[in-house]
This record gives sequence, structure tokens and C-alpha cells, in this order.
Amino acid sequence: MDLLTEVATPYLAEIAAVAEELDRKGWAEANAGNLSFRLNDIPLFPGKETRLSDSFPQFSQTSLLITAAGVRMRDLARNPLSGLCLVRFNNDGTAFRTLGNPVPTSELPAHIAAHSTLMRKQPCHPALVHTHPTALIALTLLQPEPESLLSLLGRSHSEMALFRDKLTMLPFLEPGSENLAKTTGKALEKYSGIIWPRHGMVASGTDFNAALDLIQICDKAAEIALLSKGKPMQKGRSLKGWNAPDGIETFYEVRSQDSHLPPEEFARLPRRPVHIILDNLRSAFNVGSIFRLADAARIAEIIPCGYTAYPPNHKLEQTALKTTDSVPWCRFQETTQALKELKKRNIQLVAVETAEGAIPFHRFDYHFPVAVIFGNERLGISQSVLRLCDGIIDIPVYGYKNSINVAAAAGIVLYHLLRTGKWLDR
Repeated sequence: MDLLTEVATPYLAEIAAVAEELDRKGWAEANAGNLSFRLNDIPLFPGKETRLSDSFPQFSQTSLLITAAGVRMRDLARNPLSGLCLVRFNNDGTAFRTLGNPVPTSELPAHIAAHSTLMRKQPCHPALVHTHPTALIALTLLQPEPESLLSLLGRSHSEMALFRDKLTMLPFLEPGSENLAKTTGKALEKYSGIIWPRHGMVASGTDFNAALDLIQICDKAAEIALLSKGKPMQKGRSLKGWNAPDGIETFYEVRSQDSHLPPEEFARLPRRPVHIILDNLRSAFNVGSIFRLADAARIAEIIPCGYTAYPPNHKLEQTALKTTDSVPWCRFQETTQALKELKKRNIQLVAVETAEGAIPFHRFDYHFPVAVIFGNERLGISQSVLRLCDGIIDIPVYGYKNSINVAAAAGIVLYHLLRTGKWLDR
């Protein structure tokens, strides 16, 4: 009997059963998913060594029985030995040799980081399972904020009460990346189940079945959450008695998380052809509020002019809440210079001002792309700027004061533009 067969035989039946279950559930599309089991005292066999990007001295005398690259779970279920790779680390943990399949799974870095932690924190957990549970992945798209998702899982299935403290969710990290490996390894210091948003889940256990149990319970809770609401609801605010039988409390979703897209993906999204020009605003807090508004509407850009505050600015950031990173902006010393540049690009210039002859904002004939100019909170827009504009609009007011806050005015006009351009439902 060769060494791989001798080492793997005690685990083959369980590996086959787990692989069959992953395939049956549809969690192992193509060659998705992988398994590993930590072993000790395997003799160092001859073979070519592959260097590791980091050293793991704790892996001296340690081996991993792990699925090979490109192996399908349906094939592993039929012939588990043919889809396995024995990874034996050298005595100083700087390289490894393989037996059986020559190339282990591409998620090997994550398995190494995970087992490195488990050896210290959970030594009774030698088994690791990674797969793509469908309902759980779907739920991470709808509830990308970790605390909301974990809370929802806990409320959806009574079995989760046994495992809630063993679960966590990471931010989205590139599959197969070193960052994912290191972050997962660190998380396993406290948790047995790690949810990878938009990707899957990895779980450790005393054996493969125990690790799979945790994943199955999480996915069942996710499935119940999806089926019971159509869309999961966050228990944050509630209205009793609305559209609900007596004594039943209806929960309404409260969005509490930012975009689930990584910043580089968000930056590629199309922007509304609307520009905001700020003509000598005196309040950095108002500028920050307008940045936040511009982010919400995903407009083309903000152009602060004159002595208008611009990033980096502490007061501005207090109300912008980091949206200066997601909203394009450029600064001009003179507002008239900015308008002349935009005119060259055939952008309509519209001033928002309480001027005689101004047209109510909801009756104006807008042409996109459009730039909207807002002026100083006390002095308004300068005459030299007004003369360059294609039109002047105002916001009707019915109270004692003759105007409203500039950031509030920007919100009214901007969302009217989104409605005019038919972007509100996109």
C-alpha cells in the first residue's frame, strides 16, 4: 500500500459522503469547494519542494490531506482517493512537497492560514470545509452588513441559537488572495464558521461532517429568511398593527449599510450627467452635506469655487461622512472660469437664486448634461456668474423667511433633476 492510500483510507468514506452532499445541494458548481484535514507524524517523503510566501514553523512535521486543484465534488464522491493531495511541510515550515495529485487547491493559502490558527486556538478542529451555499450567498447580497446578516440568521432558525457565537462574516475579499487567507486565519481565532460574502463559507470541525453541519444550518437559516419575507427584513424599527393581525408585530427593513460593491467597482458605475457648482459658499458643513447628497444621487461631479471649502477639510468631512472619496470633484479659483469651461462642453448652466424673473425649479426646461450653481448663503450668486447662466430657477417658499438652507435647496433641485431625467427607478 502506498503512503497516500495508507494515510487517506480512514477518511475516504467521510470525504465521499460530504462531497456527494455538496454536489447534491448544488453548492459545488464546476470545481468549486475544497476540503482539508490536518495530520501529524507523516514521514517526509521524497519530491520537489514548493516554497511558501511566508514561513510557518508551527507546521514542522505537519501535513494536510487536501483536495487537488480542478477536482469536481461529483468526481470526488465517486473516487475520493483520485481527487486528493497530501501536502507535507518541511521541517522549518518554509516549503512543502506533494503526494498524489501534484497541485493542491488554489485556496491552499487560506487552508494554511486557517490550520495555523486552529493548531493554536482550536486544536481539536483538524477538518476544514469550504463550499458555496446558495441561499447564504444570496443573503449576503441583500444584507451585506455583518451584524444585520448574523442577527437575521439567528432570528430565522432556532438551531442557530447553538451556533450564533461561532459565526462571523468578513468583508468581500478577492477569492484565492493572500488577504482573504490571512483575514480568515485571524477570524478562526474566535469563530468556527466564516462567511465570505458573495463567495461562500468556510467552517472547521472535529471532522468533515461537523464542519458541514455548521454550513448546512447557516444555509437553512438563510433559506428560511429568504422564503419568509421574499426579501429579508432587519429588526431595527417596527410598526405594530400595520397590515398585520392583532398581536403580531410587523418589521420593516431599515437599510443600514453602505454599498456592497468594492470601491473600484463602484467607481465604474455610470453617473448622472449633473454637475454642481458651489460659488463661494461660506459654510464647510454645507459643502459636506452637498457632497453626501451628490454621492447619494451619483452625479457627475462637484465643483467648489472661490473660497468654498474643498477636501481635505475637517469641518467638511464631518458632514460628508467620507463621500469625498466617492464623488468626483475639481476646484476652480474663479466661478466664471468654471462656467466657461463647462460651456465649451455644451453643458447647460442653471443658477438657483431668489432673483426677479426666476422660473420655479419644477417648471424649467432642463437639457442634459446640466450644471446647477448654488451661491453664498448670505450674498447669493455673484452677478458676473448669473450673466453667464442659461437660466435662473428658484424654489417657491411660503413662510416668513425668503429662502432655505443651500444644502436643502440642493437636495430639492437635484432629486427633481433625477426625476426629470427618469433616473429615480434605475
